[in-house]
Amino acid sequence: MPLQIWVLILSAFAIGTAEFGIAGPLTQVAESLQVSTGQAGHLITVYALTIVIGGPLLTLWLTRFDKRNVLLGLMGLFIMGNLVAANTSGYSVLLASCVLAGLTQGPFYGIGAVVATRLVSEKLGGQAVGQMFAGLTLANILGVPAGAWIGNVFGWNATFWVVAALGLVATVAIALTIPQQAAESKRSLGKQLAVFRNPQLLASLLITTLGWTGFMTFYGYIAPVAEQVAGFARADLGWILLNLLARAQACCFQRLKLLRKTESLSANFGLSRINSIQLWYRSPG
Repeated sequence: MPLQIWVLILSAFAIGTAEFGIAGPLTQVAESLQVSTGQAGHLITVYALTIVIGGPLLTLWLTRFDKRNVLLGLMGLFIMGNLVAANTSGYSVLLASCVLAGLTQGPFYGIGAVVATRLVSEKLGGQAVGQMFAGLTLANILGVPAGAWIGNVFGWNATFWVVAALGLVATVAIALTIPQQAAESKRSLGKQLAVFRNPQLLASLLITTLGWTGFMTFYGYIAPVAEQVAGFARADLGWILLNLLARAQACCFQRLKLLRKTESLSANFGLSRINSIQLWYRSPG
């Protein structure tokens, strides 16, 4: 894969780390801002709602511009949101910073995926997109636990400083390596929204929504559960998150391998049945 794909992976890693960066030091944030744990959890909720509501609308609008410039603008907004969070001690300002940072995630992943496919041959397009989204997976496995450790050791503001620094490195890399790419041909909003008439797409979105809702509900409050219910020390939270997420990813990979083996067995069984039918038709009498 070309260097540009690794740049997109780094960008996806930074943005993915920011999504749940507040989950690790959540109890510390609540204590620092003098709010309840539930109110601190609203920071994650606001971030997620911004992705769900603002992300698709912003993506539709940004398709008319040069994609390299769009990625740079989104990363600039992402850095700004994290710098605001790193320098504030007020709950309302921190909520606003979550909105700023959250606006970048949906458009960046969507437009970044298109950029990734244009950087490689048509045959490698799917692989390029998959590798780019591996940055999000790595963010959940490594970035979020690291952010929890940094926040609990150096203060929760430090987590946002580190994420902003990652965003800055990714922005410079995009500016240096990603070539300019022409905007998409203009299409009406109605035509772009027509894809939601597909029932299979709607079913897929529903499954994804239910799955992520359950995951985020638990994961967003993993810090108070680990500290107040399970009795773990706050300093151990980073290792707990690393172990939890690594096991979850391993479980997903094992199920994927099992699914592939099942599909392979089904395919072989189907081929054997076809061969048997052909032999039966060809047999004399």
